Amino acid sequence: MNDEIRRLIEHIQLQPADVKQRIFDAIQSEVVVHPLQLDAEFMIDAYTILEAIRRSSPLIRRGVRGVIGETVFSLYVAPHEPVWKPMSFEGDQAYDELLTNGRTAVRVQVKMQRRDGFEPKLYRGGYVVEVQRTRTGTSDAGGSTRPYRIDEFDILAVCMQPSTRDWRNFLYAPVKRLAVKEISPHEIATMQVLPEYPALGHGVWTSDLTEAINRQLS
Repeated sequence: MNDEIRRLIEHIQLQPADVKQRIFDAIQSEVVVHPLQLDAEFMIDAYTILEAIRRSSPLIRRGVRGVIGETVFSLYVAPHEPVWKPMSFEGDQAYDELLTNGRTAVRVQVKMQRRDGFEPKLYRGGYVVEVQRTRTGTSDAGGSTRPYRIDEFDILAVCMQPSTRDWRNFLYAPVKRLAVKEISPHEIATMQVLPEYPALGHGVWTSDLTEAINRQLS
């Protein structure tokens, strides 16, 4: 970065917010905020993509929020764990992230705390997360394909943004401590009750990912 550009940046940084916005509005059509803008499938500016989300139905926005939660965990939470680090995997799996300590791999499924309108949904005296696939269908045996089995992932990570307003706040539970269906104990119950973040001293949920993994592996 040469001195002229540095001075220009410093000058802009000293401007009030409304002036910065006017500058951005003037140049945004020429700025690539994200590589997706150049993807052949979209080829559209970031503002239009966000406006499309704003105009979308509640169902679509709910799906987008779920993807945001997964992305926040992948970009800002998992890489900063002191022991467990992300590793690559292939295919459409029942988990969203695969972590390893160099010896053991742990599968993490990421979900969003449920909302009712714009407020956290309450269920049986607490918050709630819905643990099932978004797609519908039936298996060859006639059962629903939406439920997760207890052997499909190891840790459930729930983004608590609806109640904390912070996308980086997660609660974690080992799969073996989750509620299961009474008529099908190999399947995880769809509705799981959540405590308030950070769930200090809770027997199932914790805000410490390493602690949740240790509970699952012990």
